[in-house]
Amino acid sequence: MGVDLKGRLRGSHARVVQRIVASGAAADPQQAVEQALLHYGEHAGLLGEADLLRELRREAAEKPLSDGSIVKGIRRARSADLPRL
Repeated sequence: MGVDLKGRLRGSHARVVQRIVASGAAADPQQAVEQALLHYGEHAGLLGEADLLRELRREAAEKPLSDGSIVKGIRRARSADLPRL
């Protein structure tokens, strides 16, 4: 299942995306938005840790990554200094 979104972020939305990328938590704005959505879903109770792991495994099957790379990405995302609105 996929959702295509295209648009321009302005104001505080754009600043949050820029700060996520600047912090090193995401490689680019697209990845920053994806991570922010997962972070929101987890904190809003829409997505549990098991759901996140299942999604990572599904994505890894589509785009093979090493286990070490996945673990490193999870650690980086958890330790990232994400801006609060």
